Parts: sequence; structure tokens; C-alpha cells
Amino acid sequence: MKKILIFALVLIVAISFLSIKTNSALAVNNLQVSLSSHIAGANTEVKFDMQMSAALNRNQNMYIQFPVNYQIPDTIGVNDVSITGATGHPGSVVVSKMSDYILITLTIIDPFPNNEPVTVDFRTTAGIKNPITPSTYTFEVWTDTDSTHTPASTTVTPAGGNGNSVSGLTVVSVNPVSAGKTADYLIMFETSENGALVGPDDYVDVYFPNGTQLPKNPNPADVLVKTFPCTNVSVNGNTVRVYIPENVFVAPGAQCNIEFLKSFGVVNPELPGNYAIMVTTSKDTGLASSNIYTIIGTSISALSVTVNPTAQLAEAEYKISFKTGAGDGALTSGMDKINILFPKDVTLPSNIVPGAIRVNNTPCTNVTVSEQKLTIVTPVNVSANAQVTVDITKNFGIKNPPHTGQYKIKVYTSENASPVEASFTITSSLVSNVNVVLSNTTSGAVSAYTISFQTGTSGALTGGTDKINIIFPVGTTVPDNIPLSAVTVNNIPTTDLVVSGTTVTVTVPTSIPANSTVSVVFSEKAGIKNPVLGGTYKLSVSTTKENTPVESAPYTISVVPQAKITVIPSKPNGLNGYYKTQPVVSFTATSSVDPNPYIYYYFDGNSPVLYNGTAIKVPEGTHVLYYYAQDRQGHKQETQSVVFKVDTIPPQLVISYPKNNDVLSSKTFELKGTTDIGATVKVDGKPATVKPDGSFSAEVTINGNSTVISIVAEDLAGNTTTKTISVSLDTTPPELTVTNPVPFQEIHKLPVIVQGKTETDATVTVNGNVADVNSEDGSFSYTLDSLPEGMMSVITVIAKDPAGNETKKMINVKYIKTTIMKLQIGNKVALVNTSTETLDAPPVIVKNRTFVPLRFISEAFGAKLTWDPVFQLIDINLGTDSLRLQIGKNFAEVNGKKVMLNAAPVIVKGRTMVPIRFISEALDAQVLWDGTTKTVTIVYPKP
Repeated sequence: MKKILIFALVLIVAISFLSIKTNSALAVNNLQVSLSSHIAGANTEVKFDMQMSAALNRNQNMYIQFPVNYQIPDTIGVNDVSITGATGHPGSVVVSKMSDYILITLTIIDPFPNNEPVTVDFRTTAGIKNPITPSTYTFEVWTDTDSTHTPASTTVTPAGGNGNSVSGLTVVSVNPVSAGKTADYLIMFETSENGALVGPDDYVDVYFPNGTQLPKNPNPADVLVKTFPCTNVSVNGNTVRVYIPENVFVAPGAQCNIEFLKSFGVVNPELPGNYAIMVTTSKDTGLASSNIYTIIGTSISALSVTVNPTAQLAEAEYKISFKTGAGDGALTSGMDKINILFPKDVTLPSNIVPGAIRVNNTPCTNVTVSEQKLTIVTPVNVSANAQVTVDITKNFGIKNPPHTGQYKIKVYTSENASPVEASFTITSSLVSNVNVVLSNTTSGAVSAYTISFQTGTSGALTGGTDKINIIFPVGTTVPDNIPLSAVTVNNIPTTDLVVSGTTVTVTVPTSIPANSTVSVVFSEKAGIKNPVLGGTYKLSVSTTKENTPVESAPYTISVVPQAKITVIPSKPNGLNGYYKTQPVVSFTATSSVDPNPYIYYYFDGNSPVLYNGTAIKVPEGTHVLYYYAQDRQGHKQETQSVVFKVDTIPPQLVISYPKNNDVLSSKTFELKGTTDIGATVKVDGKPATVKPDGSFSAEVTINGNSTVISIVAEDLAGNTTTKTISVSLDTTPPELTVTNPVPFQEIHKLPVIVQGKTETDATVTVNGNVADVNSEDGSFSYTLDSLPEGMMSVITVIAKDPAGNETKKMINVKYIKTTIMKLQIGNKVALVNTSTETLDAPPVIVKNRTFVPLRFISEAFGAKLTWDPVFQLIDINLGTDSLRLQIGKNFAEVNGKKVMLNAAPVIVKGRTMVPIRFISEALDAQVLWDGTTKTVTIVYPKP
């Protein structure tokens, strides 16, 4: 038995080696996987030994695919993995957990030549744990250079399998060995020295590998122990417990064989490969593993796959065709299955759409999806070596991978179980439905462009980051600078754009989903001009997410008539681009489709007018003349424009100073005047200073007694106006005589007539006011109505001749107003000029002397009075005169001189009374007495 086991193992290794060598050009060789612990759920070291077929360089990758049942941390440190040496390790370790496997990518630091033996060791510190289900598990390894996946298998045993174990466990036969087929299994082993088995209580547990299908309702009689049918068999998961029949005894160290008849219903794994069975018994509880047995499978042929559309992330139709195997590949309707394994990046639907899959044009009603595996129960019978077409419509909901590149599917059937690969390519997603609408299809015209398109399946655009590239056709004029406000994306102004030739790159202002419509509008403010040649054009659109340019539907640019302008004179004949002669304009037009196209024109903002062939005169001023041609088919030329600056009118020129024939008093003077705003002025050939308002000035010097001055004004157009003026020089002041008033004259009555004589052409002012001058003899007079009272005043008289020479006279005069008072003895009422006043005491006669109240008289004269009550002194000041009197004294001081009084001042009833005649005469007043009415009249000052 041991020889048979060794032979089987050698045969299996030889077959495996032969299989590996066959693919050595593209795969790693001699791959073996070993575990430090085979116990289910245990932390284990996983070691891979292999040989490189192709050299693996620095920074290239090695890929190791673990079964999805393995428990692997999300991250593994580089120091937890060694490559070849104890100190060697990868540059990086990336763990990617997929739905049906776990992929670990190792970046290589040290290169490996071809045929180099390599060991990759995931240490126990990596935290990898075996699956919790005992079984045989398959790993795959490939590299960037050895791209074909190479498999290797190992077994995981149940936990707690302590104690003795059976020996020599051998799978003697599996019949048939075809994948997915119900088979007869014959196993053989030897019990240990303490492992005797006695029915009906002892049992044998047989652990079939993952993928093997066991019956749900087993028939014990279909299991034979030492050729005796069993009476008690149970199935739990992938384990069958076989109780020893009651009449069977297996001695210690004896051989035991168990056969699972085909009728029992053990179905081989669907996937061909190397497998092993494990056994424990009720006495030998240690787990024993069998030799490796191989499940083979026939395969389909001529597999092909067509994807439509091929764009990334698109919901696509998948059409798969193949031929069934020539021998036993026939498929039975309602029973056999077609299995399709999709790559991990293909998205399969979670809900099955009935009838969305057809096999040989027959709708499928029994379809299941498990992770990346699509299983179809064939709805029709298919013969061996026959063509099969599987149509998976878009309605089924398969979505292409998100990344471009080549992908593979694997297909096998329940009759042809060896998977066969076929490749398909996923291409870049593209924008679609690119359309262009122009506001003006006229050639050479400025037009608004509305460009619409649809993003593809991977064309989602991020606002503020992603961009839309629009390539306008050759001949389109695209300005270098386009205002951001002139371009909108889905009605929102863009945040940035770049122009390069005819390519405009527009930043999307807001996020745009995939498979959505986008509208980019360039308004007429963008200034994009249509090609000048008529015809059919296309532009191209791409985005940063879908960067392959896609052409738009064609749009047509119409040929337009052309209007030509003729101007006489042909060029501006003035300065600064001005016409000094009124220009005359005429038009002509040509068209390839209309012999007599219309011509329209208008000035500035007016409405267009049809040109009738009559020449047009351009009016004065700066004007824009617009014109265009339009044919009878409605094709309109882009509006043309010409700017005319017309000025045929000479500038105005006004000399404000001096006037022609003026006589001037200074050799050098400032000539002043005004002209048109913007004009220049020259005085005797020298530039004058011209202010922004058109006023100008220039300094002029008279040579000799007279001179003629030339003034020339020139406007922007070059029109000129010239004026000349003559001036002469006179530096002698005029004669001036003032006859009235005379200097230092005292004036008592207003008005004052100022009179005198000067030269007949002179002007006279009195205190700044113009006097009347007699042009025949030069006499003048001026009535002066007011002077300050009581003080010396100056009357200024100035005579000025036409040259500006002047003579000034200043006459000092003093105006003292005349005051007339009338007082009556014994009467308190007095008359001052025309006003009546009430005295505080009436005049009285004492010893033939008339006394009056001192305060009233003083204040009526305008004098200042001071009273000293101690010495009873009275001080009176009037102008330059001063008086001092004392009550009871018959003398006084007048201007510092002592004089005698004919009567002394007295106090009557508390009022100071003074002799009126002394006071009046001392203050230079005239006193008159009317004895009849006893009235005193005082005139101040004395006439």
C-alpha cells in the first residue's frame, strides 16, 4: 500500500511539473506553498518557494493571491515579509481584499535574474490565519514579468485533532475524475495499534475538500466499509461520518477501506485541480491527510467575448460564444450550467432581470450571481461540439470596470469544467452627442457658440478642477483674451479659461455627473469669429476625465456678400487723423450668389439705412460709419466700421487783452484770449500757454513806441485762424487838479461835491467810484454823500489815461455835523435839530445870567463829561478841546489856560447848571438870544 501511495505521489508531482514546464515562458516555476500550522483558524507562517522564468527588476511587483477564506490583516509591515534572505524584505506590501480572493502586492527592492530560486516568507508576525473550514486551498503567484498565474495548493486540518492518527491514508480511486461529475470514491487507511473499530458505535469522519458537493439526504447503504453496506451515515458541511456496520470489526493496525458509491452522490469540485481528503476516527482522533488526487476536466473551445460599449464604467452588453467539448460536452436543458467568472472590477447586478440573458436566442429563467460568478442553467439542449452563444443584454446591468485595459473572463460548464479564458478590452470613456448651434452662421461674423455634449460613464467632472477642451476648426478666429463672463457652463460663468490658438480650455464652475448633458455657451462678447470661407465645419470636445477629442456634428458656415467702401479724399488730409475737407463716401458690394446684394449703412447709434447709390457726406465731428452687405438669401456680412474725424471749421480766436490800438503803459504785458478747446496758439510765432478750457496767455514786449502783434490759433485738424492787433506805448501819467474840497477843510454839511480837472481821455475815480469827466475840457465832478463824522478823512482821487498810467491826489478833510439846539427859560422841553428832547432840569436866569443843565448841553454837542464828586470838578472833552470847571468857582481852564467866568457853576436841585454863553463859546458854538420868547439858540459848531 505504501508503494502504491508513493507511486501516486510521484505521478502527481510529475504531472504537476510537466504542467508547470509547459507554461515556463510566462510563469514562475516549481511553485510550492507550505504552512507552519495546518490547523483551521490558527495563526500560521506561509512560505512560497518558486523559480523566476523572467528576470524581475527593482520596483517591479510580485503578486500573491490568497483564497478569500484566509484571515489577513488590512496592512502588513515590510519587515513581516522576507524575500529569499533572512534580512531581505520588499519595498512595500499592499493588501487588496476582493470579493472572491485576497491579493498581496510586493514591490521588489533587490532584482532577481531569470531562473533564480526565490523564497517569499510571510512570518507569523504578519498575522495571517488559516481558514476556519478544513479543506484544500489553492494559491496563485505571478509577477510583472511572469504574468501567467501559477497555482499551488495546501490543506487546512480541523482544530483539536489530537491523539493517534490513521496511517497510509490513500485515495485509491475517484471514478470518474471529471470536474463536476458524480463519482465513486474509494479510500484506504490503516488503524493505529489502539485504533480498533467495532460496529455499530465506532465511526470514521471523512473530510472532503472545498468544492466537493455532498448529498443532503444520504443513503447509508451507498457507503461500503470493507465491502459491507452501512446502516448509519450523516453529512455535516463537507464532512461525512461513517458508522462501522454492526458485523464489521477493524483490528488494531489493520487496513480499512471505505467506498462511496456513485449512487451516494459525491460530486467532484467544479474546478479541476489537486485535492486531498482527511480522515479521523472515533479512536484515532488525530487528523490524517491523504495523497493528492487530481480532478480533471474537459474544456470548451473557441471562446470569445464581445463587449458593447467598451467604455469604462458603461453598462454594457456582453456576448459570449464558445463550442462545447467534442466528447462529453453536451448540455441538458434545465440541468446543466454555464459558469462565467468575471474579473473583480466588473460590477454584476444584485437583482436578476428575467429574460435579460439568452442562450442560443432562448431566454434564461434560472440565473444566479455569486460574487463574480454568473451561473446560467441552460434553457436549451446543446449537443457536444456545438456552438453556444450567451447574450447578456444591457438590461441585465453589468457595468464595465472603471479602468481601461485588457481583462479576462473564464468560462466552463458542468460538462466541460476546465475554465477557459478569453480577453476583452475596456477603452476610455468618451464624451458623446457633441452638437453646435451658432447665433450667426455668416462667414467671418462674430457669433455666439452653444456647444452641447454628454459626459461618458467615467466623465464626472469636479467643479473648479476639471476642464473642458474645445478645439475650434481652422479658420475660426478665437481672441487671445476672452472675458470669463462671456463663457458659461450649464448657465454658470466659468471661473477660468485658457486660449491657445483655436483651443479653448474652460474650467467647469460646478460639478457635473457622469452620463449628463453639458452646455458650454460662448456669447458674442467672447468675440469668436466664424471662418471667412463658407462650408461645413466640425469642432472637437474633450475633458480632463475623457481626454480623447470627439468631433461634433457638422455645422454650416454660409458665404456672405462683401461690401467695399470708397472715401474721397482717400486719406485724412488734416492733422491727427482728421479730415479738413468734408469726406464723401460711396459703397459697392459683391456676392457669389447675388448679383446685386443690398448695402446698409448708418452713423453711430442710428438705424441702418439702405444705400441707394448716392454718395454720402460725412458730417462734422467724430463719427463711426457702420456698413454691411446682405444678399437676398439672408446671408449678412459682419458689420464693418470706419471712424471718421471731420473738422472743416477754423478755430475761434478772441483777444480779450489788449484791444486793437490800445495804448499801454508797460513795455512788457500779458496778452490774453480764448480759442477752441484742444487748439494751440502762437503769438508772434511763439507758443502761448493754453489752458484746458481754451483760455490762453503770452508775454509780449513792445519794441519802440508801437508794435503789430500776430496771433495764430490751430485746432487738432490743422485748421487755423489768424488775427493781428496794434498797440502803442505811453508811460506819462495824466495831469490832475482837485479844486474842491481843499486839503484839511472842515466840512459841516453833506454831500460834498468833489471837483477838478484832468486830461480829456482820462478816467477819474473818487474813493474808487467813477466820476463824470467832460470830454471837451477834462473837468470832472463827483458827489460824495457820506464821510465819517468827527474825524479826519481822506478823499482819494485817481486819474488814469488809456495806457494805464495814473495820477493820484489825496485830500484830508474833517466832517463835523452842525447841531442846532433851542432851549426856553423854565421849559424842560428843548429842540435839537428837528427832534424834541426832555431836559432833566429847565434853563434858568440867575443874576441876569442864563444857566443850563451841563450834562444835556455836553451830550448834545457830543462831548465827554467827567464828574469828580469830592472836589466837585467837571471835565468836558469835545474833539481836541478840554474844559474844567468847579462848582462855585468863577474861573475855568480852557485847553489848559485859566479864564474868568461871568458866573460860577451852581447845583440846583441836584443838577449842575453852568452859564450857557461861556460853555458854548468855549466849545466854539454860536449863542443867540431871543428876549421876547426867552429862547436861547445854540449852533455847534459856530458857522
